Amino acid sequence: MNVDVKLSESFRISTRAIQRHDDWFTRFTIDDFLPQSLDHTLRSTFPNWILADLPNDVLNISVNHDDPSITPFLASNPEWRDYVANLTSNDFLIELISTFEPEIRRRYPLFWRPFLSRRVLRPENLYLTVLFSASRRGFRLTPHSDGKFKVVSLIHYFPESENKGQHVAGTRFFTPHSHRTRIRELRNHSNWSRGIRRFFPFELAPSFEYSLSRKRTIGESVDSTELSEFSEKFNKTQTLEYLPNRLTGFIKNAWSIHEVDLSEFPEDELRRAIIVNVRLNRSPSDRLLDQIDKSLSVIKRRIAALGAR
Repeated sequence: MNVDVKLSESFRISTRAIQRHDDWFTRFTIDDFLPQSLDHTLRSTFPNWILADLPNDVLNISVNHDDPSITPFLASNPEWRDYVANLTSNDFLIELISTFEPEIRRRYPLFWRPFLSRRVLRPENLYLTVLFSASRRGFRLTPHSDGKFKVVSLIHYFPESENKGQHVAGTRFFTPHSHRTRIRELRNHSNWSRGIRRFFPFELAPSFEYSLSRKRTIGESVDSTELSEFSEKFNKTQTLEYLPNRLTGFIKNAWSIHEVDLSEFPEDELRRAIIVNVRLNRSPSDRLLDQIDKSLSVIKRRIAALGAR
């Protein structure tokens, strides 16, 4: 895709007024991210059909920008095409990484930082995805810290014109009650509680995924016991409101816990956003651990099958 040079100025993160909060992890906001006329055009042409065409019990969908279903839409909407071209440009990736270099280095525990921080700052080790996201009332993305290979996450809000849900559709962040909280308290709801990883000291985990049960369809439900136990250790510290032309983001680390709760969202509105994720390519050691887990699962199934005979 060709990049609009004038528009690309909006994507120079380092030159923008960034409102940020740094404690257990870094989250930030850039308001008036795009020229007002472009924001209006994108909001009025957002592809609501990605969710509207699905059954009513489906509460959320995210579609990658290179998905075949989106290709005709981008081809016929030059403003969206230019917007996506800027987000997916190598210049934007380099700009984003350089702007938050110190925070990205700190995504790793002290033990791992000297060994891994260089790799995560090299653009050739990273890849970026752009997702068209739409959600309905009832969707609940409970507290989670995002995938272990996530480096930076951006959420660009595209509310509908009425935007009655701005106070309940933002991204809510959490931090521990106490600085005495230890990382091992996150283990039970992480990928290090399963497979071969559960035998390793959790304090040495370079990165991991923390997540509670989620509600993505009407038939699913969240676990109230999980949420109650979580609330005993974590505070709601900040909600970045769902406002037009607002770009929010955070740097992934062990503590970057956040949620989206659309339990009280207007029934006649969709929560719309573009989600940009910068991820690290998988390491050989991680592939090895996953392969061991798969092999052990196969062995367990065979043993169970023999026992059932």
